[in-house]
Amino acid sequence: MTIDSAVAIKTPSLPQAALVGAKANEHYLSCRMWDLKSASAHAGAHGFRPAELGELEATHRFCEDLMQMQLAPLWALASAHGHTHGTAWIHREPEVLTRITGVWLILPLSWDGEASLRSGRFGYKTPRLDELCEPGQEISAVYLWFAGGTSKAARRAIMRTTDTWLKGPMSGLRIYGRAASLAGAEAMAGFGFRRLAPERPDLFILGEQRSEDR
Repeated sequence: MTIDSAVAIKTPSLPQAALVGAKANEHYLSCRMWDLKSASAHAGAHGFRPAELGELEATHRFCEDLMQMQLAPLWALASAHGHTHGTAWIHREPEVLTRITGVWLILPLSWDGEASLRSGRFGYKTPRLDELCEPGQEISAVYLWFAGGTSKAARRAIMRTTDTWLKGPMSGLRIYGRAASLAGAEAMAGFGFRRLAPERPDLFILGEQRSEDR
């Protein structure tokens, strides 16, 4: 058979499969964007806002002091935040405006970024900028890089911000995270995270179903 004769072949008409109880997934072919404006509005209601450039050093120091370990380098945090405009989020309380009391670090992932994360190639300490989203770019998932507070109000704000993000700008997205300790793993499990796979015991995922149920 030649190519010329092959193009003349008509595609046979096939009956459409009838799936009992099937329901169309409205998100299957949908395109989601990294909506910094919406994320800021939801976080702002609980006292969180994107850090300014001059606040990144204090933000980085806060994270390392709280964890008592060396984390991703400051330049990596600044690079990611400069690209996404919403990686570092800080919380200050009215009575202590001179210091940070809570920090949320998130990485909005592109499709390549999520694929790299799931395959084990992702650079947790030095994420590639082409695996992260700029505001208005298509987003595939979110990686929770760090969350911590030194006061009861800040820790409450973290939980409330997480909840409102999952119901708002991050609803329907796959949310990933890792635990730095056994206590952290237990806390993530209590929030609805599960291990991604037996071969990836370090990586947790919060799926779409859980996000919509909260």
